Amino acid sequence: EAANRSGRWRNQIRRVAHNGCCRRAAQTRALCSALWKILVSEQLLEALTTIEMPLVNVLADMELWGIGVDIEGCLRARNILRDKLRSLEKKAFELAGMTFSLHNPADIANVLFGQLKLPIPENQNKGKLHPSTDKHCLDLLRNEHPVVPIIKEHRTLAKLLNCTLGSICSLAKLRLSTQRYTLHGHWLQTSTATGRLSIEEPNLQSVEHEVEFILDKNGKEVNP
Repeated sequence: EAANRSGRWRNQIRRVAHNGCCRRAAQTRALCSALWKILVSEQLLEALTTIEMPLVNVLADMELWGIGVDIEGCLRARNILRDKLRSLEKKAFELAGMTFSLHNPADIANVLFGQLKLPIPENQNKGKLHPSTDKHCLDLLRNEHPVVPIIKEHRTLAKLLNCTLGSICSLAKLRLSTQRYTLHGHWLQTSTATGRLSIEEPNLQSVEHEVEFILDKNGKEVNP
């Protein structure tokens, strides 16, 4: 809206509409004067010039230098998680008395509510093809059958494997000068309402809490 109201920039934005980069630059210039007035009226100009803008250079350096990664440790952890997931899958099949996909919510719903006849939590099946099997639902059912906590643990570790370790291993780059692996994510300065920094590619905010378990050489869990 501000861009459209900025007289002499309005036509230029239209002329460069075919070029995404130029369009964004023109829109940014058009918005600048409008936002500058808002910053002055809200007495935020000092915060912009003394805090936010100097931070841009810091974040640029952080992206350039990256975050160190123990790639060998990540690969070892990935293999351990795969063994643990296979162990959980086998245990779930034994408890349920049948095989099913622990990655498919429809399959899980069929096992819990169709085969095992567990009670459907209130308001968990409205407007859906099958009753919900989300975290809240599994928490409500955790004492109904021993397979439920197994499914929940499998889901947590699968997310850790695929979304966290998987993305770290695929995005880590070898820095030739140091012969070390680093992550060069994109730091986001203005993406959260609280003002904290966030990072994407990888999304390190979604890292699961620490999990501990011990497996023997056959992939079976050992009680410490």
